[in-house]
Amino acid sequence: MKRTAPSPRASTMRWLTWFLAGLTLVFCVSAMTSCATGTAATRAQPATPPPPPPPGLQANQRTSCPPLPPARSDLAPDLLENHDQVAALYHACSARTDNLQQALAEWRRTAWQWYCSAVAQLGLSTEGCAPHE
Repeated sequence: MKRTAPSPRASTMRWLTWFLAGLTLVFCVSAMTSCATGTAATRAQPATPPPPPPPGLQANQRTSCPPLPPARSDLAPDLLENHDQVAALYHACSARTDNLQQALAEWRRTAWQWYCSAVAQLGLSTEGCAPHE
């Protein structure tokens, strides 16, 4: 039996297959080593941190002042007793309100200072970063 020469088309297809396989290999190797050759990693601009949250309030600071009790009658002993109750309730509510105002003032002073310094450390604009009094 006589040997026949391979067809030119079969050798061209074989050559093209090997060429594409080599090209794919070169592409994959270059893609995997591109960062190792000194390509600088990109970094996203950090977001502005959220403003400081309001202070946590105790349960007794969140309740409103109770209604003041009316006097039982127009007699002097009842009026004096009612006056004592009303005065005690008023002073207790006033003290609770003063404590709440002091806590909010302390929070405004310290939390906004911390927030503004954190924003400045990040290198972000401190344009709207003023203590809110």
